[in-house]
Amino acid sequence: MDDEDMYVQERACEIFGFHQYVPARDKLRMIAETGMHNGKLAAKRALKKIRAKTKERKV
Repeated sequence: MDDEDMYVQERACEIFGFHQYVPARDKLRMIAETGMHNGKLAAKRALKKIRAKTKERKV
């Protein structure tokens, strides 16, 4: 996710979101705030998927 290429950053965020990898939440939040354009959007989508997973566990 630290790559300078915005497409690599975007893809990494998509993969973490697809697998709903909870330990990546902090890094995804950082990218959602300070990342490149594609990375920001992908990080926000990944965080939504992770939130959905954590909500399922609570129910």
